[in-house]
Amino acid sequence: MKINLKPTDYIGILDNRYYLIKQIDDGATCYLYKVLDINTGEIKAAKIFKKGRDYEYKQELDSLKSISDSNYVIKYLSSGEGLLVIGEAIKRKYIILEYAKGSLFKYRLSTNKISEDTCKYIFYYIILAIKSLHEKGICHRDIKLENIIVIEHKPYPIVKTIDFGLSRFLNDEELAYSVLGTAINMDPGILHKLNKMENFRDYGYDEKADIWSLGTICYELLIGKSAFNSLTMKELLKKVDKGNYFLPKTLSVETMSFLNCMLQYDPKRRLSAEKLCNHKFLRYDVKDFNKINLKQLKKHDKGKAIQLNSKINESISDIFGIGILESIREENNEDYEDKDEKLINKINELSIKEEEKGDNEGMNNYKNKNFNKSKSIGGNLEEKFMKIFKEINADSMRIQQKVIPIIPGLEPDIENIDI
Repeated sequence: MKINLKPTDYIGILDNRYYLIKQIDDGATCYLYKVLDINTGEIKAAKIFKKGRDYEYKQELDSLKSISDSNYVIKYLSSGEGLLVIGEAIKRKYIILEYAKGSLFKYRLSTNKISEDTCKYIFYYIILAIKSLHEKGICHRDIKLENIIVIEHKPYPIVKTIDFGLSRFLNDEELAYSVLGTAINMDPGILHKLNKMENFRDYGYDEKADIWSLGTICYELLIGKSAFNSLTMKELLKKVDKGNYFLPKTLSVETMSFLNCMLQYDPKRRLSAEKLCNHKFLRYDVKDFNKINLKQLKKHDKGKAIQLNSKINESISDIFGIGILESIREENNEDYEDKDEKLINKINELSIKEEEKGDNEGMNNYKNKNFNKSKSIGGNLEEKFMKIFKEINADSMRIQQKVIPIIPGLEPDIENIDI
């Protein structure tokens, strides 16, 4: 199907195959356009690299190709070099990607700040994207809200990570030394190097620099402003050096711990992307998980959704103990609604436990402690839940006793998620 548009309907042509419909962005290394594929009639996005930006083109292309099997990064479609005709004809290299309407930055502006539940959902996708990059030995180096795009909006935003022009492949124990990224999201060591601080002249960094950046955007989503909001670079350096950032007492202990695991001045104390995936913040109690899945059931399965809701809630109160926050309160006989020194100590304690032990030991203890109890009220819980979910065609669900990952089981195919 070949598409022909009137000259007034487009602003240029790329490689005699793509109509340029609208310019989306003009970055340091490339232009981003919304384009129409003349041969297929599909709307796509085109990154057209500026003159002298061959290095960034190669870096982005190599990164995209190496993680093309991930559902959590922008989908690479094609690339090449051809004539860009906008008034005059010039030869330019380009990459064709899937098209998305807006960034997470715009989404945040429209909502000011978002709820913890929504942030959990969004961040699970972001963490999985960064995890897939780090597993391939790629450091992104420019993680910010503008580089996360929103694919779907309801009931919760589904996002993908984009822009790998500043990314870098790192071998085991190899460090990067270039000063790249966005200052407000930049690893403290790189930030000091940017400002030519003598002690940081030879500062090298690895993928843990991305973890700091993740912490800054997570904070911005939850609080509605930057963790180290500053008017000048001098003020920014001072705040980052002190490592102080405001945590509203309305945040849960798990949320504070999650932020603390990323916003560590010392890179060695930051959790890896893999460990962050298992942090308690990114997990839902069964009741919360149930609400999300009911919203995502097919509309014509409302009857089954009601039936599922009833079955799941039959034994929740008997099988599942109180949540982590209530456990902490009970153990220490403290009111953790007050933001005091004991709360901060507990957050740091949780962070260290996450780093050193992960969640497996606590989970196993809980399962062993309650195994007989769960058997007595309905058999093996995992089998019971699996049976229910299979009835509504929700295969590959991995159910755990205490808490459930926000998206249980195998990594979902975003293209086929039914909202």
